[in-house]
Amino acid sequence: MPPSYDDSAEGGYRKPRPDLYTVFLLIAFLALAVGAVFLFLEAADYGPTPAGRPSVQTSFDQASPAAPLAPASAVAAAVSFRG
Repeated sequence: MPPSYDDSAEGGYRKPRPDLYTVFLLIAFLALAVGAVFLFLEAADYGPTPAGRPSVQTSFDQASPAAPLAPASAVAAAVSFRG
């Protein structure tokens, strides 16, 4: 009869059992995978990226002001009035 290889008798290495941190690792991986799927589905709603340059105003030189600036006297009166 061949000798039995008992780990406890010879002091061999025993593979550790999965613990709570292994479960947390699996939950985190599943959450990342589900998040990546939802991100892909959300991005698919917008379609592919359009070719060409974006039509975004990058300089304020071409824009007209929304409202005229207040006269200096009105600004000075508002600053000096402290109730």
